[in-house]
Amino acid sequence: MAQHLPDGYKPGLEGVVAGTTEICEIDPSIDALIYRGYAAHELAQHALYSEVAYLLLYGKLPTMGQLEPFREELTRERVLPPFALKVLKLLPNKTLPMTALQIGIACCQTYDPDVDVLRILFRDVPIEESDEDKPGVILDYDKDGNMVG
Repeated sequence: MAQHLPDGYKPGLEGVVAGTTEICEIDPSIDALIYRGYAAHELAQHALYSEVAYLLLYGKLPTMGQLEPFREELTRERVLPPFALKVLKLLPNKTLPMTALQIGIACCQTYDPDVDVLRILFRDVPIEESDEDKPGVILDYDKDGNMVG
């Protein structure tokens, strides 16, 4: 049985604009991906990773005076919290890379370096009671006895 499709129907997301950005554009006339006015293949050949990162974040290529402090900041910020590293090392070898990345990011987002604790909140409600489930694992409960973190 043939299915009747409405006029103007296009399969998938063809022609749908999902969002706009000033960071990147595609120029099909020259078959190029353009980042902040620079062709990606040109950046790949002539720019350092840190220069491209600066360009994406700040909208312009850095001067030499801007680049060194930025590279120092990147170096400081790329260190994984000890807890996140432990979690990633516990993942099975067959873990998909994107899954490992998601888990690593989740660990970094919730890590508090001042107390070396990973805190995961399921719901942001007042904690009524806490219980140490096993050494180092503390479960928090709301007033109704529901686990919230």
